[in-house]
Amino acid sequence: MSDPMQEIEELLSEWDAGTLSDDGVRRLRELVRSDENSRIHFARLQTFHAALRSEAGRGESLVVPASGDSKLARNEGGDGSNKGSSSKGSGISLDLPAAARDDRGLSGSNDRSSRTLAFFIGAIAAGLMVFAFLRSPVEDEVAGGNGSPHPAMATGSAQRSDAEPSSPGVAMVTQVAGVDAMVDGRELSAGQALAPGDFEIDEGLVQIEFFCGATVVLEGPAKLELVTTDLARLLRGKLRAQVPPAALGFTVEANETRVVDLGTEFGVVVSDEGMGVEVFEGEVEVQHPGDVARLLEEGEAVTHGRDGVTALSDARPGEFVDIQSFHEKVSARLLDRYHRWQEWSESFRRDPRLIAYYDFNNFGRWDRRLRCRTEPVDRSLDGAVVGAVPAEGRWAGKTSLEFKHPGDRIRVSIPGEYRSLTFSAWVRIDSLDRWYNSLFLTDDYNEGEPHWQILDTGQLYFSVRKIPNEKQKAVNKRKVLSPVFWDPSLSGKWLHLATTYDVDRCVVRHYLDGELLHEQAIPKDQVATKTRFGPSTIGNWTRPYRPDRDFAIRNLNGSIDEFAIFSDVLSAAEIQEIYLHGKP
Repeated sequence: MSDPMQEIEELLSEWDAGTLSDDGVRRLRELVRSDENSRIHFARLQTFHAALRSEAGRGESLVVPASGDSKLARNEGGDGSNKGSSSKGSGISLDLPAAARDDRGLSGSNDRSSRTLAFFIGAIAAGLMVFAFLRSPVEDEVAGGNGSPHPAMATGSAQRSDAEPSSPGVAMVTQVAGVDAMVDGRELSAGQALAPGDFEIDEGLVQIEFFCGATVVLEGPAKLELVTTDLARLLRGKLRAQVPPAALGFTVEANETRVVDLGTEFGVVVSDEGMGVEVFEGEVEVQHPGDVARLLEEGEAVTHGRDGVTALSDARPGEFVDIQSFHEKVSARLLDRYHRWQEWSESFRRDPRLIAYYDFNNFGRWDRRLRCRTEPVDRSLDGAVVGAVPAEGRWAGKTSLEFKHPGDRIRVSIPGEYRSLTFSAWVRIDSLDRWYNSLFLTDDYNEGEPHWQILDTGQLYFSVRKIPNEKQKAVNKRKVLSPVFWDPSLSGKWLHLATTYDVDRCVVRHYLDGELLHEQAIPKDQVATKTRFGPSTIGNWTRPYRPDRDFAIRNLNGSIDEFAIFSDVLSAAEIQEIYLHGKP
């Protein structure tokens, strides 16, 4: 390659992708050491990446090794210990600033200041990286000796928050049936934390478990204000509360009445006529303005009308849905959705655009062959399961495969050449504890081969390798990162992820739960018009040209329930259809 600048860019592209060999690392160091212009160009590229990641990321501690150190490693905790770093040197730490995750960014002077700071930090980081790059030995630059670089080396910025993860809330949703509602911009679902404030449903049932231990079943239409972990205010509708001894004192306010639990199960209703309290087990204290505190015992009820009339009556437990009945309703609804998905899947697998389709259904504990379900049947596309074990999928009775150990994976081999592609998967992420968390990775990342994964920042990452010719300048713009879509509050929740690679329009699109998450154009000379797969891995990464004992650890910490690859760009409507038919 005659142009050293172009050669540097291409070598850095391989470095960033995790495919740069030891010979490539030596060649890159030789170029940077031997020529001042090459060093400047190298630093500029790293400055640019550092600034971008500093602005888009969550804030990181970047650790640059001293001359004897072996790696660039992230600072894993407040105790100053550097996980994965060499014991040869102490290193230099740069704390990168946290930045907004919102796509809108900042405005005005704040925007200019943040960009200036980002590029300033990027320049410092790049300079230190050049120094570390020139001083450290080749075999120690690639983490673990497997050729997979630390993200800080590849982009100029590590991506880990120094703050302990937190999730605001006083309660959480544990069961949902027949509810169409959004909370904090997300469709209401089990596992979602609820912060203090108004919670409203027009129909259906929601089970809410307060962090004090009390459980409430809310029937729509209803509006409930969550105040604290042991206090809620019913504004309209009705609820049934089950309060174990550990949650003694849980209180529900309705109109001007306070219902204080004394170890019981009770119901509260608010309507245009007034409010009522009914006790199904144990006892509660009812405090109403202008009236003495009243103790209600099992089987008793009281109403306070808006006209000021108070009346005693018998409790009617059948008028309020209890937890057991609710669970039975939810189970029946989920079973119905599972059966409807099975019917839809039978027609879905006949789509002629499908390259491979794995539904993970009815997978036995010791089955090691994952059937490709495309029709007509092609057994050569069946996957080989290594380590991963069956787990419950999106519905009771449906299986998924769980990836927990570093070696867990599904091996596939997909022949042929294609153009545009679409990837689709139902994924449950338990945590993102790898730098890269694999969804689908080809073994080598050669020309036209795609890599689909999730960064530990909670961003979807997609790329297809395009090697420029001698007349083209290698600009690293083929990697497409989505905004941050995952945080610990989504741990254990089933998500539908999809990415399209449009060769004709030179566009990559990321989707989350049927909605467009991110769209990015790619320069035409960076688009691989022929795509291919060959030996590949779902849920991990295999690098067969490395020794068997030495492999990159990119296993997904979670489960995959359904996985499909298409030889075409699916429309937004088609991706929405996959989500709607498959959502639990």
